[in-house]
Amino acid sequence: MLLNLQKELELLQTNNQEQNYKLQNIFHNFSITNNQFKGLYIQIPNPQNLLNKVRPEIFNQILEFVDLKSYLSFGLVSRRAYQTIIRMMPNRIAQIQQILMRRKQKLQYLMEQNSEDDLFQDLLQRKQNAEQSLDVLTKRDINEMKKMSHPPVIVEKVMAMVCILFISQFKDENLNWASCLKIIENIQFIQQLKCLDIENINDKQLKVLQNVHSISEQQVQRVSQACLSFYFFIRAVVEIRESKIYKVKSQKDLFEKQIKKDQMALLYLQKMNG
Repeated sequence: MLLNLQKELELLQTNNQEQNYKLQNIFHNFSITNNQFKGLYIQIPNPQNLLNKVRPEIFNQILEFVDLKSYLSFGLVSRRAYQTIIRMMPNRIAQIQQILMRRKQKLQYLMEQNSEDDLFQDLLQRKQNAEQSLDVLTKRDINEMKKMSHPPVIVEKVMAMVCILFISQFKDENLNWASCLKIIENIQFIQQLKCLDIENINDKQLKVLQNVHSISEQQVQRVSQACLSFYFFIRAVVEIRESKIYKVKSQKDLFEKQIKKDQMALLYLQKMNG
C-alpha cells in the first residue's frame, strides 16, 4: 500500500517538473518574441504634406483638364492651394481666351458654309400654316374624333404621332387609340402642340414620326378633315427636324451657348485677378 502511494507521488512530481519545463519554454519564447518586436518598432515621425513640395506649374498642368468650378474649388483645400490658384490665374484666363477664340472661328465657319436661310424660312412658313389650320378646328371637330371608338387606320396613325410628341419616352402600348383619347380630351392640347419645342424631339420619336411620309394628303382628306390639320402639322415638324438647316441651327445654338458661358467665366476670372 505504501509502495503504491510512493510511486504515485513520484509520478506526480515527474509530471509537475515536465509542466514547469514547458511553462519555462513558453515564457522564454514569449520573451524572445517580445524583444524582437520591440527591436522592429520604430517611432514614425509626423508625416509631411507632400503637396507643399509640388510646384504651382505642375498643379496648373493638372488643373487645365478640369472645369472652372472644380478649378476654383481646389482653392478651398488649403491656403497653399488658394495661393496656387491666384498665382496661376493668368494662365487659366489665357486658356479660356484661346478656347473662346476657337469657338468663335468655328461658329463663323459654320454660318459661312450654311447660308440656306430661304429654305429654312420656307419650312417655318409651312409650320405656321399648319398651326393656323389647327386654330380653325372647332370643338365639334374634336368631339367627332373623340366619338370614334374604332377610327379609320389613317386617323389612328396620324393621331398616334400627335401623342408621341407629348411622350418622349413612349412605349409601343402608347401608340393606340385609347392613349390618344387621353391626350385629345385635354382642352389645352392643341395650344400645347403649337408651343412644341422641336429641339426636344429625340431620335426615337423622330423615327416613328417619319412614317408620316408614307401617308398622303389625299388619304387623310378622304376620311377626316379635322385629322388633315394634324397631318399638316406633323409633316411640317418632321421636315424641319430632318432638315440640314435645322441641324446647323442646333449646332449654332450650342456654340453660342458655349461662347456665352466662356465669356462669363472669363469676366469672372478677370475680376478675381484684379
